[in-house]
Amino acid sequence: MKCNFCTDEAASRGMCRIHYGRWYRTGNPEVNQMGKRKDVKPIEQRMEENHTVLDNGCWEWNLGISQYGYGKVKYQGRTRGAHVVSWYLATGEWPKEELDHLCHSFDPDCIAGVTCPHRRCINPAHLEEVSKVENIRRRDTRKRL
Repeated sequence: MKCNFCTDEAASRGMCRIHYGRWYRTGNPEVNQMGKRKDVKPIEQRMEENHTVLDNGCWEWNLGISQYGYGKVKYQGRTRGAHVVSWYLATGEWPKEELDHLCHSFDPDCIAGVTCPHRRCINPAHLEEVSKVENIRRRDTRKRL
């Protein structure tokens, strides 16, 4: 069952844990603890509005970037990787393993690392769920090229 106020799963009284917590603290599920209304756009809309489609097919994240060069977005009360949220929205499941950016393989001139522009890609077609060992192997292979 979905929350009455967003697209998340309902936990109690027809509300997700975020909206239930607001209701419990303030009496209004749409008001945060500071008494201000939280008019947050749905995650699908925020993801759509905050990326740019590049010529190479990458969807470059335009907002916050982590210290490791990955896009980040606030979702369900947590800061998450924008590419992870994009994967979740496309597949309906959180990744059980790590996500590898396949666009590294498309670009032979790419230098892997924190400044790599492919880390900002949120295109789910450019992501593949792989084990940590496989992701490290691929990363090391790219460094040698």
